Amino acid sequence: MLFRSTTSYKLPSTAGTYTVSATSAGYTTAAFTETATAPVKTLAVNGGNNQTGVEGSTLPTALTVLATSNGTKVSGLSVTFNDAKAGGTFNPTKAVTNSSGIASTTYTLPSTAKTVTITAGSVGYTSATFTETSTTSGKVLTVTGGSNQTGAGAPRFRRH
Repeated sequence: MLFRSTTSYKLPSTAGTYTVSATSAGYTTAAFTETATAPVKTLAVNGGNNQTGVEGSTLPTALTVLATSNGTKVSGLSVTFNDAKAGGTFNPTKAVTNSSGIASTTYTLPSTAKTVTITAGSVGYTSATFTETSTTSGKVLTVTGGSNQTGAGAPRFRRH
């Protein structure tokens, strides 16, 4: 005669290897080894990457990241944006993901022309990286008249 028993087991949220044992009086113990893996938590660039703007101006498209845990969108996560002291500013510096898992900030470029690497991060998540470019304003002083003139020098005076 064959008897069969079933049950279910939910793995813990902590990564590790776990042994589950099934016992019954008069029978040999059956052991199962199960492995729980850590969730894959990711911040990915969602919008606003690879923009170029005039130094000191706010980029036209907000910088946005998508937060996921094992592919599921995460809401309520605090995300910090950082330009490694390049001289730009964020509004806000810390953004919270919405119900779609999106965190957003605007970025004002530094007052000097340069390429800026921006990182969006949150504890336990892989970070997302943006590359933005600040260019010179294109303001140039141009001579429009009065150049290359000639004339008689100042008169010389005699001493008496």
